[in-house]
Amino acid sequence: MDHELIATCWTHAGDARPLRGDERSPLPIEHRIAAAAATGWQGIGFVLTDLRIAEERLGLDRVRGLIADAGLSYTEVELAVDWWKADAVSTESREFLVRAARTLGARSIKAAGSMHESPPAELMASALRRLAEQAEPTGAFVALEPFPFSNIRTVPFGAELVEAAGHANLGLIVDVWHVFRAGTTLEELRRSVPPRFVRAVELDDASGPIPTAELLFDDTADHRRLPGRGDFDLVGFVRLMKEFGYHGPWGVEIISEEHRALPVEEALRQAAEATRAVLEMATRPGAARLAPPVEQGRY
Repeated sequence: MDHELIATCWTHAGDARPLRGDERSPLPIEHRIAAAAATGWQGIGFVLTDLRIAEERLGLDRVRGLIADAGLSYTEVELAVDWWKADAVSTESREFLVRAARTLGARSIKAAGSMHESPPAELMASALRRLAEQAEPTGAFVALEPFPFSNIRTVPFGAELVEAAGHANLGLIVDVWHVFRAGTTLEELRRSVPPRFVRAVELDDASGPIPTAELLFDDTADHRRLPGRGDFDLVGFVRLMKEFGYHGPWGVEIISEEHRALPVEEALRQAAEATRAVLEMATRPGAARLAPPVEQGRY
């Protein structure tokens, strides 16, 4: 069975890391688009900083043309943060992402919580609704991504916010790293997340027990592994997403020192091959998980 894959922004960024400097990739955006197409991907994502640079250097209309010419079907933009704030910087960033989504014909706009603030849930829910309304005319949905090191720590809590926001153009992006590194089990996901909220899914892997809170961000930014190369129950996770009725493209988000040291074509080739192996395993009746289980509840 063929599976459609989206190379998320960090998977093809080369020597770039979240929260390091201005996060820009050293690689030209046209090189990355061509590399994704050449290594068998169906979609591509971009972070805010790279989109600003691309607009200045090429124009976003030209970027959309490059994506179309490469035969890529999906585009995603990220990352909306501080979406509950009304200050000029936060407002401009949101408006830029919405404009970029419109110009690029993006599938989704990713949004995430804060590592530094914890506004009331009611405020976050109403602000998410406004963001979903703002994005709706572009054709892109807003995908809320819980991070275990943020104020939206778990996917079940993210589902509560989506429920409270109550807008059809808003859903969850469920990244397996953020699920298991938050200590959430597959059974908890099954019990607490309405399947209709799962609008996007991302795959990756990690090894060892959950790091301490002080090391959790470094683990996500420097030590992710290719799908099937770590301890996560990826077969079980993929099967649960399919049980939920998810049939969309699978995002792949590999962020590690090892990955970003590779030439981008090789990094993308390895990520695609590893992910497709996991997805194919998950479709086989009776197939076992790819790795031995870690301690129950300690994903």
